[in-house]
Amino acid sequence: MARRCTSSASDRRSHCEQEPSRLEAARYCIATGGIMSWLPGWNSIDGTSTIHDFFEIAGIVFLGLLVVAEVIAYAYGHRHSELVVEHDKTSSAERQQADIDKDKRHAAEAEKFRNELMSAQKASEEANNRAANLEGRVASRTLSVPEKNTILDVLAQFPGEQISIWVPMGASEAISYALEFVALFRQANWKGVENYGLNQALWSGQPPVGLTVFVSKKDVDSNSIPASAIFFWSRFNN
Repeated sequence: MARRCTSSASDRRSHCEQEPSRLEAARYCIATGGIMSWLPGWNSIDGTSTIHDFFEIAGIVFLGLLVVAEVIAYAYGHRHSELVVEHDKTSSAERQQADIDKDKRHAAEAEKFRNELMSAQKASEEANNRAANLEGRVASRTLSVPEKNTILDVLAQFPGEQISIWVPMGASEAISYALEFVALFRQANWKGVENYGLNQALWSGQPPVGLTVFVSKKDVDSNSIPASAIFFWSRFNN
């Protein structure tokens, strides 16, 4: 197979003649500088050597940069994975701790509520017991026959003395109990128990419970408290 190629440096044109294959002829023409002759230094020994060395070094440098870039990319990718895992662990631990704290708060609130409920129940029971005791005491307030005889014997020693008996307004049990005293004072001929013999009043605040004996300020100042008042004071005053 015969090939022939002519090249002219003056006009940068190549003429190739091929007998069997145009493709092989084109390759041959390129290899011999027909088409690449427009590149800088293509037809110079020093130019081709310099450019060859430059691109060879450049290729090595770029290859090195590529390797370094891959290494750095791998390192950062690995670090990214580690950070993601650490973040997930931290987030999971924080969520678990938050759940624990939440459970503790709920438990503390529930315990506080139970304690308050128990305290309220205890206070209610105590109040009910006090009310029951008071009701029992109030319901049983009546003068026995010996008590009436004892009181009447003392009152009979001071006929004509003045007394005023007061009870809370509308307190039916207190009125019933006080009327027993009214009857005894009448039998002993005391003053202040005429007609109904009982006075009712409104108290500002909690009304008194039980029987309370008062004497006049005049008797207290003159240190002349009646003996009958002393008896009632020692016997009935709360």
